[in-house]
Amino acid sequence: MKKITIIFIIVICLLSFVGDSSLAKPSETWNQLKDFDKGVCVFGIRQGVWMFIEELADCRPTQFANNESEAKFMAFLKDAFNYTSLFLTGDTEKSVDLWKSLVEVIDDLYKDPANSYIPIANMCLIASRKLKGEPIDSLLGELRKKALP
Repeated sequence: MKKITIIFIIVICLLSFVGDSSLAKPSETWNQLKDFDKGVCVFGIRQGVWMFIEELADCRPTQFANNESEAKFMAFLKDAFNYTSLFLTGDTEKSVDLWKSLVEVIDDLYKDPANSYIPIANMCLIASRKLKGEPIDSLLGELRKKALP
């Protein structure tokens, strides 16, 4: 219950920063935030993804419609886990530097107008892949298609 309360407070704080621009493109919302607020946003998304992973671990579907569905589910879980564990370095200074780097990568990705409709949570996952040196072009292409208005 304590975790849910903390997440709720973070979301309320983030919404107060966004103001009346709730219909704005995710890139516009992101670009309106100050660096500290971007860090808080990334942290809130990380916490939400982590809680989601914990829930999925308890109730993972035992039967999938087909192998493709299972592969997509497992790929999502891998991405989510990689994102949440990226900052578990055991070194506070290194973790802070990684947070700042992630924010910078998201800033850079949102500079491309083709990425302006990709949700911030998805952009966090893409940015974490990029920080790890993994290719992101195909995933960016998929998310661009899905995010078009």
